[in-house]
Amino acid sequence: MVCSPDRDQMARRGGVITAEEVRAFAERHVEHWKKHDSDAISSDHAETSVVESPSAGTHQGREAIRKNLQRWIDSFPDITFEAELIVADENSAAIMFSVHGAQQGEFFGLPAAGQHLEFRGVLIQEIADGQIVHERRIYDFSGVLTKLGVLKLRPA
Repeated sequence: MVCSPDRDQMARRGGVITAEEVRAFAERHVEHWKKHDSDAISSDHAETSVVESPSAGTHQGREAIRKNLQRWIDSFPDITFEAELIVADENSAAIMFSVHGAQQGEFFGLPAAGQHLEFRGVLIQEIADGQIVHERRIYDFSGVLTKLGVLKLRPA
């Protein structure tokens, strides 16, 4: 199991973490996504962390982050999250991912219909003191809604 940097060790270095430690942190974060553990995912964020999300807008704080994640997990309990690529430096990580799952619970007012969902995206994370302080989630939420039947494409 990959662990995050030791806080005492970071304090001795003035809060600075290495690219290798950021990558290890990102890999552990991905494992939390794979386990559908909204508590663990949100605990990877600083208490005042800000997340920008196509589906939930901008939200701040662990509890808001946890609630948004739990909505996805409840709607798609079989969802799989796979990291395709992780790029890290001393204070940030980018995680390219793919998601697959079937809607089995209400999602943004849409009743469960078993629709299969597949999409790719990127998480861009700013890391400070061993926690995510800012995350931008980039994916095509209009495409998600189209696949679920909420939006209809016009014929060409």
